[in-house]
Amino acid sequence: MTALKRQAMTQTDFDALLKNVKVLRLTRLDQVKVAKKGKNIVKFFGLLEKDFYRRHVYSVATQFVRHAERFQALGLRVIKPIEWYRCKAAMQDVVVYPALPGNSVYELAYGEKGLAILKPFMEYVAHLHHLKVYFRAGHADNYLVTPDGEFALIDMDNARFHINMRRRAKNLSYILDHARRNHKDLYVRYGEKKLIQDYFDAAKLNTNDQKRFWKILSQYLEKLGYPKIT
Repeated sequence: MTALKRQAMTQTDFDALLKNVKVLRLTRLDQVKVAKKGKNIVKFFGLLEKDFYRRHVYSVATQFVRHAERFQALGLRVIKPIEWYRCKAAMQDVVVYPALPGNSVYELAYGEKGLAILKPFMEYVAHLHHLKVYFRAGHADNYLVTPDGEFALIDMDNARFHINMRRRAKNLSYILDHARRNHKDLYVRYGEKKLIQDYFDAAKLNTNDQKRFWKILSQYLEKLGYPKIT
């Protein structure tokens, strides 16, 4: 697989790219963050938001592109960047990739699949951990299920390729806390203990590791103000 190379983009081309797009998400400063143009998704990365190293040496867009390539090499279904630009005049990096068909885990949980989607979701999270993938932005909106039933990842930059028990627990605490803040009844209706047990079964954690996991998970959830799981 040939690594995608970043190209320079002029302000004129940048402005033209922004024309006739469907804005999907804005930044806190009301700048376009994610847009759709034709069949492609266009994602913008502001260079002023990070320090010198992240702006010029190893930007967030670089992580996004390189992580996508690395995920593909692991055999995971992910978005596939096809164009990558830097517009110095606009202080923006731009990554273009074909839209990946599918629905998020949240959409399916409230739709035709219902809560039954959560067990295979936990199995997939365990599979990522088996591959040493720590998907830091791994709330249920960033996992798609494609029309053929395969899980896929759509947010690439917020990942690491090393896993341990603390990161496993932190990943699950993030999933639980995000749902509490945005879909607070989802895991409660399913059963939070059942959700964690689904993960344990898929991850094949022994009794001692499960106890250690619960202890670390409880510490993270307490810091987040998450209600105690009983």
